[in-house]
Amino acid sequence: MSRKEFFIWLCLLPVVFISFWGGLYWPSVSIHAWTPPKLPAFEGALKRNFRLVKADMLGDETVVEPEDNLVDVAGNMYVSCLDGYIRRIDKQGKTTVFAKTGGRPLGMRWYQKQIIVAVAGKGLLSVSPKGKVSTLVKSFDKKPLLYADDLDITNSGDVYFSDASKHFGIHQTRYDLISRVPSGRLFRYSMKDKKLSLVLDNMYFANGVTLTPKQDAVLVTETGAYRIRKVWISGPKKGTHEIIAKNLPGYPDNIRRRPAGGYWLAIVAPRLPEMDVAAHPRAWLKTLMFLFPSSWLPKAKQVGMALRLDENGKIVESLHDAEGRTLFNISSVRERDGYLYFGHIYHKATKVGKLALPKQSPTTSSTTKPTTSPTK
Repeated sequence: MSRKEFFIWLCLLPVVFISFWGGLYWPSVSIHAWTPPKLPAFEGALKRNFRLVKADMLGDETVVEPEDNLVDVAGNMYVSCLDGYIRRIDKQGKTTVFAKTGGRPLGMRWYQKQIIVAVAGKGLLSVSPKGKVSTLVKSFDKKPLLYADDLDITNSGDVYFSDASKHFGIHQTRYDLISRVPSGRLFRYSMKDKKLSLVLDNMYFANGVTLTPKQDAVLVTETGAYRIRKVWISGPKKGTHEIIAKNLPGYPDNIRRRPAGGYWLAIVAPRLPEMDVAAHPRAWLKTLMFLFPSSWLPKAKQVGMALRLDENGKIVESLHDAEGRTLFNISSVRERDGYLYFGHIYHKATKVGKLALPKQSPTTSSTTKPTTSPTK
């Protein structure tokens, strides 16, 4: 082979590689352009701080990427981990395996003495007090639920849970966020009659789920649109939905009610200028991004952020670890007995965060009776 021929083939190699790779990873869905709203300024209630740096960390190094947590009446904490296990952390800090889900356990809630857990790749599962795992539902319309994500349960035993995407599983999350194809769904599953029904579809990565205090509506975070949607499930507005928070400063994850009113919202990652400004407005550029493996795509920055919202979705307070020293990529925030407990993921995150609230903060229980459970 002559030097000229060698040079030509060397130049053609990237083209051949891209063509081959594109045949394997060419997007299976249409790619939509989108111009996101301008990122809100980090001032006022959003002013950056280092309050999360003061958090203590619970558990050991086996508690990897703890998405969510629950506590029973004995003070044991149950944590959904990256490797598919739900682990138990006792009051002395000892960590043991409680249950194996076979998928990626995400949001969890108590129902009586069972843990009901959304498991990506498996569906909606229940876990007995002894750690026995049973499948409640794994498909809809004869198609598997790829990305069961979070849930909440009414006093009457109706489980409202999100399916983040019907096109992509958990290992392809970034592809779903890039595509801007609204395929996230909210489902209702009855613990009494074992029936599954679709409540709402066409959401942009349906993620965190929580009931309102009166249990007349469900809040769903739409990670791919930086917003929160309120879906009415009873009363005169039943069947309607509205946006109550938009243009959030990052990607919203789980949302949980505060005992004294309002909500805690986990921000799993700050927004990326390379996505908001460069990629999202250009469908052709995002199509090219599908030619590369997920590991090559823009990654979540190692930053911690959680927001306190009022009942109407307005941001009234924010907690930050602006440099990602202690708590970063927060996936859940739960308030119990004067403390906040944090799940966090990505960047080899381990252990559950615990942060004391200022003593003047009200922590009295709300008037709504919680779902029967052994929680504290």
